[in-house]
Amino acid sequence: MEAVRVRLARTGTEPTAAQVALALRAEKSVYGDAEILAIARALCADLIGAGPLEPLLARPDVTDVLVNGPREVWTDDGTGLHRTPITFTDDGSVRRLAQRLATAAGRRLDDASPYVDARLPGGVRLHAVLPRSPPAAPASPSACHPAAPSP
Repeated sequence: MEAVRVRLARTGTEPTAAQVALALRAEKSVYGDAEILAIARALCADLIGAGPLEPLLARPDVTDVLVNGPREVWTDDGTGLHRTPITFTDDGSVRRLAQRLATAAGRRLDDASPYVDARLPGGVRLHAVLPRSPPAAPASPSACHPAAPSP
């Protein structure tokens, strides 16, 4: 799938499901139509949608989706929080998804602007806070010797 992502990124446009399917076929992989559709849906969700959160956002009973890290995805369906089996590969993938969603809402999310509260094009509210970057190495104390007195 990485080769398909690279192929689509080279086009410089937002990929459609049809473009994803064409890119998959261009990779000369042997897939049936059902597999092409499943992979195309997954890639579209990953490239232009909400990634692994897409199925949660599509559920009518879910009112909130909370991501507290790559292994902590929760939903609220009005009866309280429930942990889901959905995971991300690492902290970077969570950050990239949050930044992409913020961009889709016309907002910026980065170290200089580490939080966003916005509405996505479909009406979903987005609240995202990036963790603080690790502080720079502490300053090393240095000793200054007083200048020798002039004779």
